[in-house]
Amino acid sequence: MTRLAGILLAALGAIHIVLTTALNLDSWARWTGAGLWASVAPPGGAPSGDQYVLWLTLGSFGVPLLVLGLVVAGTARRGGVVPAYVGWVVGAWALLLSIVLVAVPGWLALVPAALIVRGARHRGSVSRVGTPSRSTLDGRRGT
Repeated sequence: MTRLAGILLAALGAIHIVLTTALNLDSWARWTGAGLWASVAPPGGAPSGDQYVLWLTLGSFGVPLLVLGLVVAGTARRGGVVPAYVGWVVGAWALLLSIVLVAVPGWLALVPAALIVRGARHRGSVSRVGTPSRSTLDGRRGT
């Protein structure tokens, strides 16, 4: 469950990066033509089209979402438990994004968010089943 959530988050991040870059190749061509170094003017006054494109592509949530997805999937693959709060935060962010900007597919992140929360709860209940009681531990110590 959690591994699937990580894969979905990484896919959402990667798709966002690829699509927004592909839809704005003209800006990227200008930036690379200018040598990339300081090719986008810093904020000051009215934002330029290149500034919008920068924050839509390279400065967007796509890269951190890709990394978060890889960390979640890797943690699950190694048998670790991703804390439920990760799912709650991603879910709250996706919900708020979907309310404020209805035209974007931010709601898709609700699926992996729910999977992370469910996976954390499931793993938490499983680990508690095999935990010895305090009296058993005290008895083993000979006290």
